[in-house]
Amino acid sequence: MIRIKIPATSANLGPGFDSIGVALSLYNYVEIETGSPDGRPLTIRAKPRAPGNETLSWYREPVAGVPTDESNLIYKSISYFYRLAGEPIPPFTITQEDYIPMDRGLGSSAACVTAGLLAANHFTGRNMPLEKLIDIAARIEGHPDNTTPALAGGMTVGVMTDNGLVYSKVEGPWVTGLKFAVFIPTFKLATKKARAVLPPQYARRDLIFNASRAALLVAALTTGDFEKLSAALEDRVHQPFRQDLVPGMAEIMREAPAYGAYNVVLSGAGPSLLAMTADGDFVKKIKPFTEQLPHRWDVGWITPDTRGAALEIPKQL
Repeated sequence: MIRIKIPATSANLGPGFDSIGVALSLYNYVEIETGSPDGRPLTIRAKPRAPGNETLSWYREPVAGVPTDESNLIYKSISYFYRLAGEPIPPFTITQEDYIPMDRGLGSSAACVTAGLLAANHFTGRNMPLEKLIDIAARIEGHPDNTTPALAGGMTVGVMTDNGLVYSKVEGPWVTGLKFAVFIPTFKLATKKARAVLPPQYARRDLIFNASRAALLVAALTTGDFEKLSAALEDRVHQPFRQDLVPGMAEIMREAPAYGAYNVVLSGAGPSLLAMTADGDFVKKIKPFTEQLPHRWDVGWITPDTRGAALEIPKQL
């Protein structure tokens, strides 16, 4: 049996559509072993939440609706790897202890893909290097901004090329000098629906707008020039089109700078939002504002995860 700890992720980060993402300190825990207690090819169980694993003390909404059949994304990712390896898929027992909320733009799907690939890499004995797993994960997801930081940790910039994924980690003073606050609403938003509202074409001025800000974003994070994040986190490619799908988003993004945020971005496809700030009182100051919005938003601090997913082989008793 193996145990895997996988971080949540926030993707896009404003102008970095489908390319920039950061791993966050909210985790899913998965136990996977070959074989099934009743001889079935697949057994999937949901494990009760454990108080010691709840890394966000202010957010404790239970995760429900995990698929328990072959549509389960962890199992689908395991199967994908086995097919690549040209090996038959053995029976598996998968036990999930989930804390990353589903359909909230915090990388719950990427966490499943990550867990499945790490498990299959172990059980097949292929021992592929991390860079290869990151490439496979990006191909499964179709873009690298969630799975790459989930596997590598930290903040990453990924580019899909004809020869596979090319990525780099964003290092610099942002890791310790920048504070992150996440806004998680009670309602969900399916990624498929959020992608459907995006236009098929963009004006050149909007592409220039995003490209320049994505470059400025990386520069500001690596140099510690955080004041420039107010401009660097702006976007014209996805956020304006998804705004109507996220009630409260426009209001929070408009008002957050007055409470101390450099800027606020849609996390992934939404509906969660991520704020960047240097103000240690930001969460306390903005809570009264979010509490008067029509929909409930839980807001609190979250820190970057710099390690990425971790696989552990428990000692045999």
